Amino acid sequence: MELYKTLLNLGYERRKSQEKMFSIVEECINKEDFDDEEQNVVLIEAPTGVGKSFGYLLPIIEHGKQAIISTKTKILQEQLRRDLEHLSSIRKNYFGKGINYLILKGKANYLCLDRFYDKENELKQTTIFGKVSLANTIRELIESSGWDGDVEFTSIPLEVWTDINIDENYCDSNYRKSCPYLKDCFYYKKLKDKEKLADILVVNHSLLVLKNFDDTKEKILVIDEAHELDEALVKSLTSGFSVIGLMRLAASIRDMLDNDNKNMLDNVDILSIFKSLFEGIFESKKQKPTNKPTIGKAPSSIPLDEPFFVEPLISMVYEPLNQAVNVIKNYVINTVKERLEYKNTISRKFKAFLESSLLFENEFLNRFSIDTSELQEDFEDKSADRLEHEIMRLIAKFKSISNRVSNIYNTLKYMEDEENKDIIGFVVSREFSKKLGDFNYKIEAFPIFPRDAIDLSNYKCVILTSATLDKDLIELTTGISGEYYSLEHVFNYEDVSFIIKNVVPKNKDLWKEELINSLRYLRTFYSKVLVLLTSYEQMEYIPKDEDIIFQNTTTLRKAIEMVENGDKNVLVGVDSVWTGIDLKGDKGLLMAKLPFDSPEDPINYHRMRYFKKHNKATTSHFGSMKQAMAHSSSEKCLKHTMDSFIYARKKAFLQFKQGFGRLVRSKKDKGTIIICDSRIWRYEEFINFIKSLRVKIYYRQQRGD
Repeated sequence: MELYKTLLNLGYERRKSQEKMFSIVEECINKEDFDDEEQNVVLIEAPTGVGKSFGYLLPIIEHGKQAIISTKTKILQEQLRRDLEHLSSIRKNYFGKGINYLILKGKANYLCLDRFYDKENELKQTTIFGKVSLANTIRELIESSGWDGDVEFTSIPLEVWTDINIDENYCDSNYRKSCPYLKDCFYYKKLKDKEKLADILVVNHSLLVLKNFDDTKEKILVIDEAHELDEALVKSLTSGFSVIGLMRLAASIRDMLDNDNKNMLDNVDILSIFKSLFEGIFESKKQKPTNKPTIGKAPSSIPLDEPFFVEPLISMVYEPLNQAVNVIKNYVINTVKERLEYKNTISRKFKAFLESSLLFENEFLNRFSIDTSELQEDFEDKSADRLEHEIMRLIAKFKSISNRVSNIYNTLKYMEDEENKDIIGFVVSREFSKKLGDFNYKIEAFPIFPRDAIDLSNYKCVILTSATLDKDLIELTTGISGEYYSLEHVFNYEDVSFIIKNVVPKNKDLWKEELINSLRYLRTFYSKVLVLLTSYEQMEYIPKDEDIIFQNTTTLRKAIEMVENGDKNVLVGVDSVWTGIDLKGDKGLLMAKLPFDSPEDPINYHRMRYFKKHNKATTSHFGSMKQAMAHSSSEKCLKHTMDSFIYARKKAFLQFKQGFGRLVRSKKDKGTIIICDSRIWRYEEFINFIKSLRVKIYYRQQRGD
């Protein structure tokens, strides 16, 4: 590979594991001898330091293949942008041709020009930091040549952005055809044009499952950070609504109601309805209140066994909103007819739009003839065209509201459908809202296992890769299977110490004491310390001082920057801190306990129920858990041995390896890991993993369990 040779000549380090990955990827992307019904899929576990991004990018680029690359988050998309920009620069300098790539995010991340111009006068009264007009700020972004319409890295507040971004319910295919700003649209014009020309598309997992990509038959699909695919699919396929969301919808409906009907929703108290349905559940579970913005508080969530809430929400929320929508429908129809009363000719696009709206009878539509004169492109200056646009915008607003109300009904009926009983789970959550002065309740349904959410059959080949992969979990949760490869570790871990504290979390007081002592010990020797917790509640046990930053007090990106810059020396967090931190340099790493999912975690709760109901296998089939674990790695035995405990154990081991990988991020890194959980000795795969890296293990035995 010529580009790779050039990188080596420029001082890029040769890595045996990475070159092995080159070979695997090359074989996959060039494979021709497989049946149409056979899927060409490989799974590559590429530990930290292998250089997995270059491991798949270089072969794809060198062989001139087109690819869609999916990663977990928008932040990781930006990291891939840097990698691609670096390779493109080198390729252009040495071979005269760069790399044509595009970073693509979901529609809601991009500005809708039509919605912005509709709101512009209102936004002139809104300022940023009390100084700069928000409308002027957005105008300057639009007029700048470098902005692609993406809200990322702008200062536009979220509550404003949701009123001016692309909304599928507003900007449907019918309205889009007639939108006066289509030729300048960031998403449907500029990005779509770039997408057609791009050789490499970089998306996130959520977009991968929700978007239909064109002409994929000869394209390579790479799913990076594949260990996060399951969670991303569940999140993307989750449907539901919150008190605040429904109140915003009700406010939009009121805005469109005529003066005689403005008060028809006054008796619909959405917050009271949700409290009557769900407040008692939280009280019975004795959930801690979250009405104080203290460190360690998180949205409370409770899994639900049955959708008992469906009929009450249909009768008390959907039906009144739908009645209001029907009133608006009549108002819109009458308004349009009045405004077109003296019109005989209209544009072809406008007539097509009226027809596709399905609001008007043929007798009304047939009275208009088509204006065959050439229309100006900038028809805002023409009174006739301005009238057409105003009417289209009015209808589009109505259709948006109508669709959102219909979605409420469809979602609720989906939740109670008997056919979905065994495949979806329910969760109610609440978080204190300053805006409400009360809890914002949210009810959601999600697929218990998002199997077959992505159609892989239309791709030339599919590559799943991550620093940690379990092929059995991937197949169980997503339905994806393929040939599995595990690459050798690159970094030297012989200078890493792993200390196991002789304490178990069930001895809470002793465990908390060891947790605090371990943090104090690591801070003595290291200027950077990561604390990996398994719940937000555990943040209450960590001492508060000016050198500690907690994950839920700022964005993760800012928290990492604070530690990198030396403004803080301890980062405390859960979830993404186990998996999404790339902090180089010597450091200490404190694991509070083994990262088993909480039994009350909604996804875990419903999966445990599923296993209990459907999985008839028990470990007695093999005589012992050890035998079951040994056999469960084979595809043949997966269906028979993946009971609830093995599933939980595999998930915890995967998370543990991810957390372990936060310590050494470069060849020069070294440090100390402490885990305050002696149960680790019960699980040989954890200990064997540590020993395989030649890490020094220390165990404190002077205190009993």
